[in-house]
Amino acid sequence: MVKFEEDLQKSEKLNNTVLKGELLLACTQMRKGQTEIQVENMYDNNELLTIQLSTWLTPSQNAQAYF
Repeated sequence: MVKFEEDLQKSEKLNNTVLKGELLLACTQMRKGQTEIQVENMYDNNELLTIQLSTWLTPSQNAQAYF
């Protein structure tokens, strides 16, 4: 049972990471040098989600880093 719960947590973390990448790809306000951005989660009633960004990466590279 513990293994199942660990696998479920890993799966949820992976899904959340991919979700952030998808939301960043759809984001048009992201600029290089930002440390974070708030985006509307179109998959969850447009709830605001804060996503951490790397100041060294371009917007496209930040999005790809989540995949």
